[in-house]
Amino acid sequence: MNILWISNILLPDISLYLNQPVSFGGGWMFSSLSAIKQQGPNNEYAVLCFSNIVNSLITKKINNITYYVMPEFCKKNRNQNIEYCKIITKSFNPNLVHIHGTEQENAYYFLNANPDLEYVVSIQGLLSVCSRYYLSHLNRIRLLKYTTIYELIKHCTIFDGQKSYKRKGKTELKLIQSVNNIIGRTEWDKAHTWAINSNATYYFCNETLRPSFYNKKWEYNNCEPYSIFISQAKNPIKGFHVFLKALPLIIEKYPQTRVYIGSSLDLNPHKLKEKIKMGSYAKYLRYLIKKYNLEDKIVCYNGLSEAQMCNQYLKCNVFVSSSAIENSPNSVGEAQLLGVPTISSYVGGVGSMITHDKTGFYYRYDEPELLAYHVCNIFAGNYSKSILEQEQIEAQRRHDPKTNALQMLNIYNTIYNKK
Repeated sequence: MNILWISNILLPDISLYLNQPVSFGGGWMFSSLSAIKQQGPNNEYAVLCFSNIVNSLITKKINNITYYVMPEFCKKNRNQNIEYCKIITKSFNPNLVHIHGTEQENAYYFLNANPDLEYVVSIQGLLSVCSRYYLSHLNRIRLLKYTTIYELIKHCTIFDGQKSYKRKGKTELKLIQSVNNIIGRTEWDKAHTWAINSNATYYFCNETLRPSFYNKKWEYNNCEPYSIFISQAKNPIKGFHVFLKALPLIIEKYPQTRVYIGSSLDLNPHKLKEKIKMGSYAKYLRYLIKKYNLEDKIVCYNGLSEAQMCNQYLKCNVFVSSSAIENSPNSVGEAQLLGVPTISSYVGGVGSMITHDKTGFYYRYDEPELLAYHVCNIFAGNYSKSILEQEQIEAQRRHDPKTNALQMLNIYNTIYNKK
């Protein structure tokens, strides 16, 4: 069987070939593909990636996987890109096209260019739903006050961000309505895809995560006491502004608390260009940090590698996911795989990953008091250590590479044999 993956990000091998940094998402997708390839060696695999670092279609075979890279669709290149899509189909002759994520519009245009192929879509997030929560619990008047001329000229205000989610969400709905097969992993994505296209067949398959997280174990004696790790904070969907409202309550009890953020978030730019580009949401976060006197409590890292990210999980006293909406956050899965004390907002598909007080803790997204309560309990050691053992056992089962690869191959074969 010839299986073509469609990805909106560059996977590691092709990233390195093009002299590009390996993205966060690229790591876990490559882990999944490697496991599938190992369990299904008789299939042929290809990956189509969209990236504006190229101006035309590029083809490269690396480690027996054929990579196609083409520019993202836009009005200027749409006709040319449609031709590229047809060239890829003619060259690889896929029996099945596996679209990873509905968040971008490129895959929908590929489907329109090749409507007679067999498709299956894996749900990552759902922008049509996430757009509802983009500005959740944000002071819109203050955001307007912080909006810059640069943002207005470039149409990149936080309000434009929500509009982009809504616009892409419309294409996402069309894509889901156009396919007969959907892969998901939570009750949340099953319910929402059913609401969009109840005629599609839903297949369950968990995700395989990055390899560094499978063979290490968190130990309290090796962590930095009273430290909190948050993997991402730049996107308002991640709810860092709500977390900041919980932090003063935590510091009141534990003044030595420190917060580490795994993604770049420059709240005090020094260069003129960086100051001009600083967005309204970043300014809003800076306002909250100053309001609550948190300047010396927060450390931001700029682009941690897979190994560095893993070490940061192991170093922290507790991991927190404070998102307004998620499907099944890989950051939570990685924390659980390592056995890190884990707290998450109870949103989206998180309930399919955490059983409260058994494999982690969750709280209502808009109740920072409850978040602070759980963090302080973990700092005090007021929780059963069996929770850490159970979350790791459950995460190892859920994210087992071989099991997930065999399940994915079974899905491929089922769809192929239906024709």
